[in-house]
Amino acid sequence: MPPKHYDRAGFCIAAGVSLDNTKKVFECKQDANIRSSSAIPNWAEIVGVEITLTSIVGAASTTMVLTRDSGGDRPVSPGGTPGATQTIWIGATTGTSGGTVYEVKIDYNYDMRATGSTQEGSIYVVVSLNAGTATADIRVQWRG
Repeated sequence: MPPKHYDRAGFCIAAGVSLDNTKKVFECKQDANIRSSSAIPNWAEIVGVEITLTSIVGAASTTMVLTRDSGGDRPVSPGGTPGATQTIWIGATTGTSGGTVYEVKIDYNYDMRATGSTQEGSIYVVVSLNAGTATADIRVQWRG
């Protein structure tokens, strides 16, 4: 198989969302207030998910899955491990900020026929903490 060639890359985002120990579904899309964000193409490789955390209280890990639907019921990632968990990296300058990074590397295609399908140009991320609370910016990085 020949190597894939991409002519653009970007990220969609869910900014300033509140997390706790329950599964919450967030729509990642272009944010008009974040000029470098962009809509996910209908055909793309999702490279990774970056969860930047602030105001961390009592949390040690995040669990994440990308889904095709707003209900969070149709997982598309990460790879063969939906619901992957990562330990939160606490930043070097503060004990209340940090984050997790997930390598995904899957081909994604927009499918409007799926029940509760994503809106064109966006994808849903289901995230929970093992305990406690935090505020997050969730970036889904893609190439197309």
